[in-house]
Amino acid sequence: MNSNKDAYLKVNNRYYIMYYSLLLYLLGHSLAFYNNNGQSKILIVGMVLEFTLLVLSLLIFLVSFHCILSNSGLRISFILLYLITGLFIIFSEPEILVFIDSSVKNPFFHSFFTLSMYINLGSRVFFAKRFWFYVCSYIIIALHTAICFVASDDKPEIAISSVLLCVQVHFKAGDIKKLSKNYKIILTETEQLVSPYEEAKTPLDEIIIEIKQIMEKFNAVSKEFSPYVKTTYKEIKNIFEDILKKLQSNNIYSPRLDLVTKNMDLENKIFIEQEFFESKASSLLSPPDHIHPKSVIEYSISELLGILKPIGNEWNYNTFFIGECSRAPIKVIGEYIIKLYRLEETFKFSDDKMMNFLSKLEDSYYNNPYHNSCHAADVLCSFIYLLSNSIVKKYMNSLEWLGSIIACLAHDVRHPAKNNRYLIMTQNEYAITYNDISVLENMHSATVFGFLQISNCNLLSEMGSEKYQQIRKLIIDMILATDMGKHFDLVSYMKNKYSENVDFNNWDTRQDLFRFFIKASDVGHAAKSLELHQKWCSLVIEEFFAQGDLEKSKGIPVSMFCDRENTNINKSQAGFIKNIVLSLYETLNLIVNSEEIDNNCVKQLKNNLKYWETANCPWVHGSTERNEDGLIYLKSSRKGSLP
Repeated sequence: MNSNKDAYLKVNNRYYIMYYSLLLYLLGHSLAFYNNNGQSKILIVGMVLEFTLLVLSLLIFLVSFHCILSNSGLRISFILLYLITGLFIIFSEPEILVFIDSSVKNPFFHSFFTLSMYINLGSRVFFAKRFWFYVCSYIIIALHTAICFVASDDKPEIAISSVLLCVQVHFKAGDIKKLSKNYKIILTETEQLVSPYEEAKTPLDEIIIEIKQIMEKFNAVSKEFSPYVKTTYKEIKNIFEDILKKLQSNNIYSPRLDLVTKNMDLENKIFIEQEFFESKASSLLSPPDHIHPKSVIEYSISELLGILKPIGNEWNYNTFFIGECSRAPIKVIGEYIIKLYRLEETFKFSDDKMMNFLSKLEDSYYNNPYHNSCHAADVLCSFIYLLSNSIVKKYMNSLEWLGSIIACLAHDVRHPAKNNRYLIMTQNEYAITYNDISVLENMHSATVFGFLQISNCNLLSEMGSEKYQQIRKLIIDMILATDMGKHFDLVSYMKNKYSENVDFNNWDTRQDLFRFFIKASDVGHAAKSLELHQKWCSLVIEEFFAQGDLEKSKGIPVSMFCDRENTNINKSQAGFIKNIVLSLYETLNLIVNSEEIDNNCVKQLKNNLKYWETANCPWVHGSTERNEDGLIYLKSSRKGSLP
């Protein structure tokens, strides 16, 4: 019940000081009376009463501070303290004690002044109900007036003083009304709300319980609100009820399809629904039988070393050139990156084992237009660049480096050049195996760990059980993050969780960021120079159209942007950047705050978007220059050559 402690500290700090200052005043008055009259008995009785009041008040304050009493108990104890203190003020008054002891009458009683100070102070503790302030104050005034009428001959003065005290009570009650809202909110914090709520098991449970408590507190203080405030309160309550419904939904990070596609045209709406929201349909396609043959290395890593060095520093790295030169981009770039970070030394695997694993991956990528080994190598290069140009890199350990490299290179292994929707619609064996959930991504993950079970390919064989479980989780999580059906969930999750105060030392934080980095790398071609972007686009569109042709032949609905007869390429690519990739990169850079990513990725994304939004964009490849707007455009064709 820390809220009790905080509430009474907020309300009563000044009250405590003023209350005990009043007790000191009573003690000082008793001592002054003794000095003037020398009546030790009166001094002793007065000091005993004042000391008793001191002990009693301390007891009540300590009980409230340590939250031993319930909220109602605290209210009663403060009301009783107010009443008892008033009575002690009356009976510790030396003039009244003298009258009680010897029936000697006095013309004036200092207790009128003391009671006036106390009524002014007492209103501070009656922030629950004014009624009890009236009752206790009038009891004290009535008793004091009756005693003074008997103990004094100057009855008119006594009557006037009493009337003035009653007037003061009336005005102080008005102050209570003004302060009631703030005080009630604070006092309500002392309520124990364990029941009717169940014990919170997660941070989300705690948030839901706290919102319910806030709503109860609004209910508690709304009775004395003005009509306008009551109307505003109802609106606030409705907002909180709406928040509760959203928090109690199945997945608070899952965006609503209707909101995501609110301002999109029909074609983009259908494409987003098909590709980026998990389909509930089911479907059969066997992977192509033709696996491209074992690569023949035309240029080795040593011969291409000068070409490989820009990886991590050059965003527009041309993996097509490596693929054309080596016929094995995964092997060449994978070996270069692994040795660059000396991971073979750290994890004690031989060059032969490393090359066996990389060759197995390379040979298991089908000869697809887009989802091939060159795309896998390009994703790794993009991933390395994003990491190298963000603060995350300095927090990474070698296990995370190796896991990330494997995940990037394996994230599309054995991809059949058909999307999840097609596999589900045709009841493909992968869809059946993985229950229509992240079908391809689960298959890619299982495939790479199947390779890692082969003794001469197992780069993880020297790891202990704990490290193996860590790297396995990292690889699987990263590959599953590339599922387009989870795109909006992941972006929403990252934006909400890491918009500020990111702890890069935290393992879980870095794992989330690695998932986001590979996601951004997987669609990274959209942020590359226009020349590279156009080439990747032509390849992915070729795959889309091939799938559309197959869907037509099977008599199933053609997926959006897969119909070669009516797809507007400019429109589809502009929609992809605007609705998918741009928000992804902006969210990523919101978290890592990299000037390089902003200048080289986000700005180029906007340039490419501008390009696609321009009507009749030509499909040509060539060298690049920037126009006056900073937009990369194509001028002349040129083929790369070895240095």
